[in-house]
Amino acid sequence: MRYWDFVGAETYEETMSRAVLTSFLIGYGYAALEQDRIEEETYIRPYDEQQPPSKDAAPSSIPILIDPEEWSKWRKRSDR
Repeated sequence: MRYWDFVGAETYEETMSRAVLTSFLIGYGYAALEQDRIEEETYIRPYDEQQPPSKDAAPSSIPILIDPEEWSKWRKRSDR
């Protein structure tokens, strides 16, 4: 599922709340982010069971900009 379709909500504030909660789901191993660099899309993939991070894996971070302008663009596309 596309990240924006997962976290996007009727209001910018609710979208921000969902984005924060989603970061915890990912951080605790309940979902993963996947990026398609060619299409410039980010997807979220839920796991059936929690997948704690491997002790050998290096921690990583994927910053996702959710400013009011980007949120507004998403809302206009999702209303079609």
